[in-house]
Amino acid sequence: MKRLFTTAIYILCVILTTSGNTNEKTLTMMFKQLSISEGLSNNSVRSIFRDSRGFLWIGTESGLNKYDGYSFHQYYQSNSGLSDDAIFEVFEGPQGNIWIKTANEYSIYDYKTGKISNDYKSVLEKKHIPSKNIQRIGMTPRNEFWAYNRSKLYLQNEDKNPIKVFPLQTEKISNISIAVQSIYIMYSDGALYSIDKQTSETKEIAIPTTFIPLLYLQPIITQYFIDNKSEIWLLFLIAHSKR
Repeated sequence: MKRLFTTAIYILCVILTTSGNTNEKTLTMMFKQLSISEGLSNNSVRSIFRDSRGFLWIGTESGLNKYDGYSFHQYYQSNSGLSDDAIFEVFEGPQGNIWIKTANEYSIYDYKTGKISNDYKSVLEKKHIPSKNIQRIGMTPRNEFWAYNRSKLYLQNEDKNPIKVFPLQTEKISNISIAVQSIYIMYSDGALYSIDKQTSETKEIAIPTTFIPLLYLQPIITQYFIDNKSEIWLLFLIAHSKR
């Protein structure tokens, strides 16, 4: 089942103001709604990302949008060479370029040229990452570029050239999170594993017995989140049919 973030975007601006007493500060919040009326390509938003240059990238069901705080620049397959108009994920990759996951494959927006290329496989090959059967690609806040196929996860710190390779289970990956010391992977069968980034040791994380029955309810979407204390939060989304 396809789930979309929202039908409109709200930009939250927080302004710190000081009253007559210098020790008293008040937070003033302003909301600005962005939709097709303001130039957004489509109201079905799937991804929102703010890059290091301050631009807001918004991926929708039909088109990619670059917002500078005043207006939108829209990118489509027809006017930019995107591999598809349906955008699922946007992130900032190596050299500060913008990577876009579409319904077909990945596209890359090059800031130097201002153009979009679909030749992401050559970038992977230059990093000694096999480009065949790549399932997903990403970048961590610690400047670690990663990609995985059906059997291995490849991780490279952009500040250090050597690439690390970690074996994966045969089950399909449903969620992945790369923390400071460990890699957390949840598979489609609900099994959750951690991989030590230094030793490559893999351990299964036991899910409390109270929640195990939820894994066998159909249809179900199981996700997890890692907070800033490295604690794991599990989310079970169960679809109930109407009668």
